[in-house]
Order: sequence, then C-alpha cells, then structure tokens
Amino acid sequence: MLAAGCRSDDDTAPAEPWEAWDAELEWPTLECDALSPEFCAFPFPSNVFTQADPSSPTGRRLALTEQTTLRSDAGVVTDPEPWNVADGFSTGIAAMVALPGARATGLPTIAAPEASLEPDCPTVLLDAETGRRIAHFVEIDATHGRNDRRAFMIRAAERMEDGRRYIVAIRRVEGSNGEALAPSPAFAALRDGTPSDDASVEARRGLYRDIFTRLREAEVEIADLQVAWDFTTASLEHNTGALVSMRDEALSSASGSQLAYEIVRVTENPNPGIAYRLELEIEVPLYLSSPDPGARLLRGSDGRPRSDSTMRVPVLVLIPESAAASPGALLQYGHGLLGSRNEIDSAHVRSFADEYGYVVFGVDWIGMSGDDVATILSALTSGAFHEFAATPDRLHQAMLNAMFAMRTMSTAFADDPEYGRYIDPSRRHFLGISQGAILGGAYMTITPDIVRGGLCVGGQPFGMLLARSDGFAPFLAAARSTWSDPYAPMHMVSLIQMLFERASSNGYTHHLQRDPLPGTPEHHVLVRLAVGDHAVTPWGGHVMARAIGAVHLDTGVRDIWGLETADAVSDASAVVEYDFGLPDAPLENRPMTACANPHGVLRELDSAREQLDQFFRTGEIRNVCFENICSFPELSGCD
Repeated sequence: MLAAGCRSDDDTAPAEPWEAWDAELEWPTLECDALSPEFCAFPFPSNVFTQADPSSPTGRRLALTEQTTLRSDAGVVTDPEPWNVADGFSTGIAAMVALPGARATGLPTIAAPEASLEPDCPTVLLDAETGRRIAHFVEIDATHGRNDRRAFMIRAAERMEDGRRYIVAIRRVEGSNGEALAPSPAFAALRDGTPSDDASVEARRGLYRDIFTRLREAEVEIADLQVAWDFTTASLEHNTGALVSMRDEALSSASGSQLAYEIVRVTENPNPGIAYRLELEIEVPLYLSSPDPGARLLRGSDGRPRSDSTMRVPVLVLIPESAAASPGALLQYGHGLLGSRNEIDSAHVRSFADEYGYVVFGVDWIGMSGDDVATILSALTSGAFHEFAATPDRLHQAMLNAMFAMRTMSTAFADDPEYGRYIDPSRRHFLGISQGAILGGAYMTITPDIVRGGLCVGGQPFGMLLARSDGFAPFLAAARSTWSDPYAPMHMVSLIQMLFERASSNGYTHHLQRDPLPGTPEHHVLVRLAVGDHAVTPWGGHVMARAIGAVHLDTGVRDIWGLETADAVSDASAVVEYDFGLPDAPLENRPMTACANPHGVLRELDSAREQLDQFFRTGEIRNVCFENICSFPELSGCD
C-alpha cells in the first residue's frame, strides 16, 4: 500500500525532500527491505514488516514472512505465525542493520551509554512521540570472524515504552579506511529526494518526510544520514495480558480447602541442617495442550488462554532444623539455566535456610528446565525455529505453577497436621538465581502473595544477555550449523527476544514497583550483581534496575548510570554490586572469560546472605560489607 500523499509519476522531487508531512502515516508491507540489501530482514525491527490493524492497541500487527524469519541451509523455513500475533516489536530488541566494514570509532559503548545522548553521537534512538533521545549503546557483532557480515546493533540502555513508535538514525559511521560509509541506493534516494525505480522507495516518500522532520527537530543533520527507519513496540496488553488473565482466572478459587496437595515422599535428616525433605504434588489448572515439553498455550475464541484440564506439579520442600524452635518464613526458589527444583538441595541454600530460618521450596520453571533442552535444541538444529514458541508458552504455565505452589504452601500446607507447625505463612519471599532472576523479575511483578524478592545475578533483556553469556556458546554453535549466514544468529536472537518479552523480566519489571498491574500489589526486590560475571553480564542488571526504578546502594564499587545512589534503602527496591577483582569485561557482545567466574560466588558470601535476610525480614537494604566496600579480590581466581 502506498503512503498517503505519495508522489505520483508526475510529481517532481521537492526542494527539501524532508519537509513536514501532515498526512496520516502509512507504511508499505515488505518481505525484504532495500534499505539494507545485504540481509533480507534488515533493518530490523521495522514498521515495514507490519501491517495496519485498527483492532490492536497499537494500530499495527506484525506481518513477517518466511523471508523475514529464518531459512536454514537445508531449506527449512521458520513459520512466522508465533510472531505475527504481536501488535509490535519487543522493547528489548536490538535495532539491527548491515553496515559492512563499520568501525566502532566514536560509538557509545555498553560501559558508557550516556555518550549516546550527546548531540554529535553517530547513532540516535528517538522517541517519535516525545522527541526524547533514548540512551543506548552499539554492538558490532563479535561472535564470529567475518568482518564483512557483522550485524550493527543498537541496544537501548533504558527500557523503551510499550506501544510507542521509535526512530533509529545512523550517521557518519566510519569504515575501515576511516571514511564515512555510503548509504544504500534506496536510502540515498529517500534522503536526497532523487528518483528511484524501487517501488518501496516511492511508497515511503511521505513517511520519510515525517521521519526526517522529527530528526531535524532533534537537531540531526539529514544530509549526514547513512540509514534511518522506524518501528513500533508491542503494547502492554500483548506482553502481559495472557499471563495476568491466567493468574486471575486460576487463582480466583485457589485458597484454603480448594488447594489439594499430596505428600509423595518424606526423607528425615537428609543433610546437615535439614530436618525434612518433602516431595509434594499439587494440582494446577493446565492452560497448555499437554503438560509435556513442546506444548503450546490453548486459546479461546477471544484469544485468551483457556484451561481444559489440570496437571500434577511436583514441589520440593526443605524444612530446616531451626524451624523446630521457631517457625520458618516461606522462601520460594527460582532455579538457574535449564535446571530444576532440585537446586534447593545445594549446600548454600540448605545452610541459608537453617541459619536464618526459612522453609525453602521450589518448582521447575517448565519451558526453561532440564526437560526442555531437547525441544530447544530441536528448534535450533531442525531449522523449524517456530518450535521455540513452546518455550515462552510453557513459561506462562511455569509462572502459574509457582503461584499455586506459594498459595498452597501458605494456606493448605501451612495447616498440615504434621508439618504446618514449622511454617510462618505470614512471611513469604522469593529468591531467583541467574535464570531464576531473569524470569523472576516477571514473577515478582505479577505474584499476588509475595511482596519482597531477591533477584541474584540476573538481568534483562534476555536477548542482550545471550551473546555475553558463556552458557550460550553451545546453542550459538548449533545455530551457526543450521544458519551459516553470519547475520542469521543475531536475527535469531531478535526472534527469541520478541517471544520472551511475554514471559521474562523485560516485559514486566517496569510495573514491579511503579504503577503495579491491575489486581497486583507493589513489590520490592533486591537485585544483586557480580562484576565480571561470565554467565549473566551485570550490565543487564543495570537495565533491569533502571526499569524497576531501583536505587543504587553504594558498595564502593562503581557508579551506575541513570540511578540514584544511596547508603541505605527502606521499603523500596535496590541494586547492589559486588566486585571480585576481575579485569574489565569486553565491550563487545561476547562473554567475559578472564579469571574465575564469580557467578556462583556471590550467593555464598556472608555479607550477601546477611543483607538478603535483613531485607526479607525488615524491608531495609543496607551495606553490611567490611568498611562498606563490597570487594573480594582474593576470590578473583586471576593468576
């Protein structure tokens, strides 16, 4: 469809091709975009990969095709259906384009995103509604060795708004010879108002008058542009509506006698400090086509998830010896990458439970548990990447299972004639570790039964964390064996982020503390980060903290851009960094690998454990490190 008021064949190019455009904007719907001819789906995300939909909150609907998803080397195509239900793109997605030979000279880095707000920054991420520049950083893909096909990625350092139009602009980026890279012929024709035989260029003349007008108002010189485009983010309803609907429907009658549990096995004194290890099963409404890996959400005629049956959910419970003297608070545990509820058997969990008085329990994060590895690998190796849609769908059920577990433990099981006396059901908390923190930000935003939670070595958005994680390496290798084009794996990460927005922190945490979702209390979290982490970059924790509106608790380590710093925090959220004496992490999108990985060390520090317990008990977050400096260089493992 041509944009309203587009030039006809008889029109001549205006003297200023970027003059203001007052007509209602429209976008052509394309399969490939000539603005970046090196890779069909670039630039991405882009409104030219959507179509008008007046029924959606944003007025748009994704219209990806088999050309704009992925096609494997064996010719297997990714069905765009799981993505095309969205009314916009993820707020955590990287704005990605091909700029062959681009150098990082003068570009804002992940360590200093504030540089992106300078007037002369080569990259601009602009809120089209307010005209505000969004802080960001640039990554030139460092995950492979092909200098001629490295994706040029702009990632927001602060969470963008839901249901909002954004404009991306790139200018004066240098190539290997030190000179500015030339724009594609299609973009040059749009920028300069010159004729083009490309129908998509002619269809966007009006659109680009609007884009160029807004960029000029932001003091961006149009003649310097190498490429610019716009995209719209998905609505809050799209991101959170399904999970909130499931929660409200399923929990409406889930209390007291309506909650059944069965004690499957009891082990007395299984480990030092633990009096009882109990294996329970609870019954939860099932919103999936089956309880097995690979299942998708069932939806009714209104598009909402529906439940036709129930599933039996295993719950593992540890009652510490200390609970015999004083009933323990309930502590729900969120496990790490592709793990299981059995992680609560770890020594650090058991000792924390006994020393500080917590009855710990956990369920599997189905979708991202050990049982789901085969499904994820199949999506990567078969080329049918649409199979990955089962992962966020099953995570919806995982969140519901976790809420039912807490509701059951704090009501029905707290009245158990044998074991209920060990529980204080009035104190309910959550601790998510690594993946459990990445998903736990979403869980802490929607849970009705927990107010305070700990998110340890997590972050957001998921897509930003992947290439910087040493745990992603085998999955990236599998992707490269399926899609050999160097641009494809980073595009795959974009597709992952678009689905993950509905089931992980980036889609939710901006409502965790501020403006809670309907029917949801205000929550507070303690976000703990390990500088030099090999598995989850702490810069992702910074993005999470900014989204939450957390305060930066001063630990003598470093400043965090965009956050207020304080010496103590009460009844609010805070982010705390611990340093382990490692060298600086890479600025590129690759994992930190130097010295020993502090990812699992933080949770075992006495100061961190004391701080967490104090927060759970009182709502206060204080620095309890020696001389208020949370630095442990003796644990670096460096030579």
